[in-house]
Amino acid sequence: MISSDPIERQRTGLLAALLALSASSLHFEVLLTKFFANKLEHHYTFAVISLALLGFGAGGVFVQLRPASSPDPSLLALRLSRYAAAFALAMPLSIALFVMLPFDPAAPGLAGALALPVYFLLFAATFFPAGVCVSALLAAPGLTAGRVYAWDLIGAGLGAALGPALLPLAGGYGSVVIASCLALFASAVMRSRAGPGARRSISFATLAVAVACLLTLIVPRVLRGVIGFDMLSFKYTTLRDEFLGFGPPAQVYWNPIARVDVSPSGTSVIGGFRYGLARSLWNAPLAGRMILVDGSANTRQWLLEHRPDRTSMPARTLWSLPYVMRPEGKRALIIGPGGGVDILVGKAMGATEIDAVELNPDVYRLLAGRLEDREGEAYVRLLRSDDQTRVSLFNAEARHFAHARRGQRTYDVVLASGVDTLTAIQTAGNALSENFLYTRDAVEDYVSLLEPGGQLALTHWHLDDPKGGYSPTLPLKMLVTYLEVLERAGAPEPGRRVCVVSEGFWESSLLKKDQDYTEEEVARLRAFASDNGFQVVYDPFMAQDAPVLRTRDVLFRQLARASKSERATLLATLPWKLEPATDDRPYFYWIRSNRGGLAVFDDGGWIFPQSSVRWMFMVALLASLGMVAAPAIRARRAPGFGTTLRSLPFFAATGLAFVFAENALFLLLTLVVGGPFWSIAVVLPSMLIGYGAGSWLGGKVVPARRSGALGLAVAFALGFAIVAALAAWGLPALMGYGTVVRIAAAAAMVVPFGALLGTAVPWFMDLLRSRRGGDPNLPWLWAVSSASNVLGSLVFVPFCAQLGVRWTFGLSAALYVAALLGAAAIGSREPVSAGDR
Repeated sequence: MISSDPIERQRTGLLAALLALSASSLHFEVLLTKFFANKLEHHYTFAVISLALLGFGAGGVFVQLRPASSPDPSLLALRLSRYAAAFALAMPLSIALFVMLPFDPAAPGLAGALALPVYFLLFAATFFPAGVCVSALLAAPGLTAGRVYAWDLIGAGLGAALGPALLPLAGGYGSVVIASCLALFASAVMRSRAGPGARRSISFATLAVAVACLLTLIVPRVLRGVIGFDMLSFKYTTLRDEFLGFGPPAQVYWNPIARVDVSPSGTSVIGGFRYGLARSLWNAPLAGRMILVDGSANTRQWLLEHRPDRTSMPARTLWSLPYVMRPEGKRALIIGPGGGVDILVGKAMGATEIDAVELNPDVYRLLAGRLEDREGEAYVRLLRSDDQTRVSLFNAEARHFAHARRGQRTYDVVLASGVDTLTAIQTAGNALSENFLYTRDAVEDYVSLLEPGGQLALTHWHLDDPKGGYSPTLPLKMLVTYLEVLERAGAPEPGRRVCVVSEGFWESSLLKKDQDYTEEEVARLRAFASDNGFQVVYDPFMAQDAPVLRTRDVLFRQLARASKSERATLLATLPWKLEPATDDRPYFYWIRSNRGGLAVFDDGGWIFPQSSVRWMFMVALLASLGMVAAPAIRARRAPGFGTTLRSLPFFAATGLAFVFAENALFLLLTLVVGGPFWSIAVVLPSMLIGYGAGSWLGGKVVPARRSGALGLAVAFALGFAIVAALAAWGLPALMGYGTVVRIAAAAAMVVPFGALLGTAVPWFMDLLRSRRGGDPNLPWLWAVSSASNVLGSLVFVPFCAQLGVRWTFGLSAALYVAALLGAAAIGSREPVSAGDR
């Protein structure tokens, strides 16, 4: 029912505009993760949350120092409409500037170190006007914090769902325009509530935003015409140049998983096109095209004239090895087939059934054939089923696929041919991104799908620099993971069931299920390696003093032949921690120093492996401290300053706790819901919408006194315990069910949990408002919460890598309960205003 009170209608209009503004900001946040992944790296996308929250927090500080709120809703609407318009203008302008800036975090020296801080501050400034709007409404008379939070978070949830839906349709740059239009709409709604002159003001803002949007569409086109790509700096210039050897992208697709660039067809002898092949074939005629996934995960499509067989090029690759070791094998599971080379290898080696699981929906469509792909039929015709091999393609997350099929289907070969990127490894790139493909639990899932005697082959880069710049840490870590999995399965000498072969840069680690390798099998392996120029790094029959090409290769035989206790002693002497990653600590690429503490790699890096990330962390830390300290100078003599100071720990603790809880929940549910796409499309919106609903309900059902804080503390303790139990034992039981069932179950758990989290902060803000006639420092407190969010999002990965997902989730619960108990103490100390008695 619409209120007859004109002031209340004004407030409702402002809240409706806030909903659109929040949807715009979350939609833009999701988009930024895609832009960061293309220009910078996947592992920097975690910073997007931090920079958005930094901008929001800075807006809170600004409102505290220069209040934008007003008792007159019309005047408030006029002021905030300008900030909403500024946000609408800033989004496309910041993207246009971002793609033109030449800074690369991987570059050596000061230029690389300053790259991330520059981008961090650029986008924090972009989010600043949106933060002013939210902060001003939190402090506005007549609006409770719970009501403002409800509209804000529900809008954010809608925006989070909007991003994945629109990205494939509008592309990255088109989606930025949509986000800008949403913010412009919010500005227009606000301005329309401000009285005369609205039309002229809205027209001017619309014109300015239209020019900015046109700019963000034109600049990438100009760059593509000049350099072949739409971003000036590129995270791996060598790979870009290899790609451009075929020509500028002929097809570009955006989706919530990654952007995909497809080159025209051509020929090349570059490593990015021929890796894995016998080196003697690198100059042989071979046509095809390259595919870039987020700019560095390069895959290939080989254009063959005839169906491959054992005399063809696909039969002479590193990934032919598991078929060589099991020549009678007929069924194969391919994890991450990319452009389909692994399917060609399977056909060449005689597989009669191939299941290929591809996560990226656009790569999956390229494999299946799509109408937009004019050259596609030439490639797809040999990837389809034929009279000798049945090929089944699945658009699914491999871990979920494997776990859901345990006990249902078995294979002779399970193969993943380097589902990672050279760039990410060289720059410690994937260190800050979770990866469930290579955990100990993942290997156990893959082994469970093998027939007795079946072969598992997982491949990683072997970067052993003679000068000590790189080390073969990833294949060594994979070997240690294999050995531990085999020991847990009861193998008396696990090293007798493992082989490791290198083609120079790539290293394939082979595991045989339930049986030791025989001398006959190893003889076939050695003969195949010799014929194709591959190096056998380790096999069970290798002499202890056999010569090595690279000094550290001796570690493979030492680890494989050691007993469990001897291996632990040897691992303790190495400069790196090589213990297996687990689903609870899914950071396979995070190779920490063996010196202890939070240092990573052997360069002594503190918390983060890259200097640019460390500089960004320092910038965020200083900015966060400034957001906390600056308002104190002005507010120290304001009424209620003592209560505000006592309240700061609550907002700091809950800000940190929310980020930890949200990120941990994503990791806990990723495998259940079916991969990262559903975490973005379902878990994030469910969390935010639930949070908004809880913000609205909290002020209505939770008493604004000490008993309310104690009740919430108990509810939070129980809520976290229930969610942890469901995530550990309840939802995993649904992994074999259909997508709709899993998604519905996850949402049914996340929405009420988000509602629980949403009660605490708005409830305490309203409590402070009711004390002594109100608290004028609410924007400052919101800035403190945002500063804590910023730091929490930056340090979540190091904490999670150290503690594990479940303990990090538990730490979040402890922070919430401690904060609420502190709120109970504050609530019992402060007198209630007369209107609240």
